[in-house]
Amino acid sequence: MHNELENKLEGLHPVVAIASAVGISLIMVVTTFTMFIHSGAYKTVKQIQVGSQLTAASLGGSYDVTSPVNAVDISNYEVILKQKLSSIDNQADFSASALSPQALGLPSN
Repeated sequence: MHNELENKLEGLHPVVAIASAVGISLIMVVTTFTMFIHSGAYKTVKQIQVGSQLTAASLGGSYDVTSPVNAVDISNYEVILKQKLSSIDNQADFSASALSPQALGLPSN
């Protein structure tokens, strides 16, 4: 009987040691995950996901985003971009007097 007691007290059973290690790691993972979900970083990740979904939706299939880009694609986009930018040219939309410092309420030098 004395030998049996010595064998039991000699050390932990390997299954108990492994179960304890798994339990501690599980607690650490759950704690870290919970902290991440309640942090500002998770909100930032969600905003990035929403932004990328909106960007993909706004492209609406007008651009091929799967093929490699070549020189023709760049020149076509350059033409389209110049057209879009020329439509918001302030000098053509407003007269010089409408953009003067006095009209805008800015101090004159």
